Amino acid sequence: MNDTKMRYSAQPKDPRTSTVPFKLVLFPYLALLCFAPLPLASNRPFSEALLALGAGLILLTSLAYPALRARARAQLYRYKVPFALFGVVCLWVLFQWSTWTPQTLHHPIWRFTAETLALPLESRSRVSINPDGTLRGLMHILTYWAMGWIGLLLAGRQRTADIILKTLVVAGAFYALYGILVYFSGNGTILMYEKWAYKESLSSTFVNRNSYATYAGLILLMSVGYICQKIKPITRASQAFSIKLTALLEFLFQHQLWSLIGVLLVLTALALTASRGGTLAGMVGLSVLILFMFQHKRNGKQKTNWIALFSVLGAAALLFALSAGQLSTRVEAIVHTDAGPTRWDAYLIISKIILDNPLLGVGLGGFEDIFQYYRDTTISMPFLWDKAHNTYLELLLELGIPAALLYFTAIALFVGSAFRGIGERRSGKLYPIIGFSAAILVGLHSLVDFSLQIPAVSVTFAAMLGVALAQSSRKKKGKRQSKVSLVEQSLR
Repeated sequence: MNDTKMRYSAQPKDPRTSTVPFKLVLFPYLALLCFAPLPLASNRPFSEALLALGAGLILLTSLAYPALRARARAQLYRYKVPFALFGVVCLWVLFQWSTWTPQTLHHPIWRFTAETLALPLESRSRVSINPDGTLRGLMHILTYWAMGWIGLLLAGRQRTADIILKTLVVAGAFYALYGILVYFSGNGTILMYEKWAYKESLSSTFVNRNSYATYAGLILLMSVGYICQKIKPITRASQAFSIKLTALLEFLFQHQLWSLIGVLLVLTALALTASRGGTLAGMVGLSVLILFMFQHKRNGKQKTNWIALFSVLGAAALLFALSAGQLSTRVEAIVHTDAGPTRWDAYLIISKIILDNPLLGVGLGGFEDIFQYYRDTTISMPFLWDKAHNTYLELLLELGIPAALLYFTAIALFVGSAFRGIGERRSGKLYPIIGFSAAILVGLHSLVDFSLQIPAVSVTFAAMLGVALAQSSRKKKGKRQSKVSLVEQSLR
């Protein structure tokens, strides 16, 4: 008997039953997500380097956990096509940066600079016109994909998915509260710095109000999503409208008061940004989320509860009311000022640059440099135009059309998987709904701004999409299961 005990105690512990290594991955991941918006949205060289270092260390730590390694193999098998496309894009970026490529492929700006300065730059020329910017851009996209990948690995269990999303909600509410306090106390600072931009708008710890509006919109989606999940049984009850309304209000104010306060804080902060694109994209994303959350079958047909429509209209009305007229003033300014066409004039110039470099691009991170050569008198504003204010056009310009389309396809495949998860999941639809509505929000806003080029926004979206993908597949029963399903079942 003693020998049996000794043999049993000598057996290695099942790594799935040990939570210590898992926490060593989860807790730093949560900390990184929470603190990413703090140092000016991690949009400065030092803070973005720390973010990249943290993401890399967490990723390496996850490889030491056997269950996460098994899940990584399963997820790579499931999403092999988008990950392969992403790998090709990364190799292409390195190709743009390298100096050993044929001289005939290098951008003409190198030859022009060498002739102008009478310097021998042949050994330094390459496809990219800004080699340092290309490496920095590669670091950015690797960081974003790493954060999404870690979220995909960690959120295999619904409890962990809730921990990640609810941590983001709490952090987002605190950033909204900070922004509101600063706004009503004079709106003169960002952390310890004197505010130098958007002095009339709330931007919390962000510099750009539009970028913060996207971040606040993402937090709003998660906050409202959890409330919708709680109240769905009440809205679907076969009771009179007045009875359901009374029960709904009683439930919200008795059991979801803190959640309501959080939603109101984020909604107020979003309104006070006075961001037209951010607000519109947020309302569209919120509409998608609410419509999917309250969609249900009755008599074999899909029907949508009227509460979805009233919720969206009410949120939009509340946004305009809380903005104290700033939103309506800025929307009116599109028609009644001469500043509106400037962005469209820039898009025309960017399109010309794309047509001049359709296949090779100018190198990731090279937009600011190349735009200065093409900029003409139609862009009359005196400030530096360092972003295209359209992420799609900027990537087409920098990567070239083929590589940019591969990158867009990879992301679209992930978003499509989240969308399919809405229909495949019998329960737990909240997570793919949040992921898909978040993709709608950032996808729309990226048409007119550069929020996804701000690290704090991108890592938040990446985490949300990673959680959505982790919870998008339905658990299959029966003897015949795919390789992926078997591995995930063992992890659950």
